Amino acid sequence: MRGDLLLEASRREAERARQEAERLRLQAQIQAEEAERLRAAAEAEAAARQQAEDVILDVGGEQAEKLKAARDREAELARQEAELLQAQQAAGGAPAPAKAAPRAAPKAPSKPAKKKK
Repeated sequence: MRGDLLLEASRREAERARQEAERLRLQAQIQAEEAERLRAAAEAEAAARQQAEDVILDVGGEQAEKLKAARDREAELARQEAELLQAQQAAGGAPAPAKAAPRAAPKAPSKPAKKKK
């Protein structure tokens, strides 16, 4: 009788140990799946960040090229203007009128102050 009780207690303990092992296995599997999901999300975020940085660099590079081209064109036009003025002065012509300074935009009329009652 006592041996049967010890055998039954041992079986119950073994069953509890199996259940605990299964619970721990499932918990480890869930944690591994969560870690994989987080790793994939981190990789996707890093790829998106790199793509955004590449776009910014491309746009910035294009803008810098356009600005350089505009400045080069401006310098070329200034050089041509200087050559034309020198040629005109060497030919004895009257000096060309100086460029007019850009005028400020007219101010909008201000509203009269309201009288206090």
